[in-house]
Amino acid sequence: MPAIALLLAGASPTAAQTGEAWRAPTLTNTRYDEDWSKLADPAARNGHWSEALKYIPLDAAGDAWLTTGIEIRLRSESNRDALWGAADAPGDSYPWARAPPYADLHVGAVRAFVQPIAAYAIGMAPAAGPAPWSALARPYPQVREVLRHGDAAQAWPAGWPQGMDAALAQSRASGHAVLARSNLASGQLYLVQAGSPASFALHLDLHATASADDWPLPAGSPVRAWLTRGSQRYEIQGGAETAGRWH
Repeated sequence: MPAIALLLAGASPTAAQTGEAWRAPTLTNTRYDEDWSKLADPAARNGHWSEALKYIPLDAAGDAWLTTGIEIRLRSESNRDALWGAADAPGDSYPWARAPPYADLHVGAVRAFVQPIAAYAIGMAPAAGPAPWSALARPYPQVREVLRHGDAAQAWPAGWPQGMDAALAQSRASGHAVLARSNLASGQLYLVQAGSPASFALHLDLHATASADDWPLPAGSPVRAWLTRGSQRYEIQGGAETAGRWH
């Protein structure tokens, strides 16, 4: 992703005044700390090819000059279990190539430093696929579908319940997510959050909310658990009729 660093200063940096011969600045990651103004003096040059790029005079008086440069950086990046165990995520490794050129302009007492960056992941071509928000369903199995709703004229997908537009209007008025008319008995819920320029809705499956390994009660437990909303009821655990009772 391109990035630009911009530095404006009231005065140009000056090298320390010592009796020693001038030496070229040490190259670091903070390229704006470098001062190549001494190259205005031909006696300070040693004929290196880079000197023509480090001090470029822009006027005869020497009040305006430009320094340029570029770095090439290579690194390797590896990912393993990127979804933290919530779903299968094969390992991936690829090299990064980055090139941050820079330009350092001095005009009198004003200085402007600009350093964009161009980056490329080798072998990581973008692949056509679902919209990025739909990836929420991969690590969370209870999220069956994520829908982006652009405007009031957009129709809701087939299978989504009636009343989504009413829930969307209620969410827009309240500023928070609203549970649309849902079939709780079947374990299917629809949550909508109004926003601008687009709104989002979730189709949630209660059956996938807690796996058998995560549920704390055994299948033969006499405990009954359920959720209710109005007249609707979703049974989480029915309770075994033949199991022993609490005393």
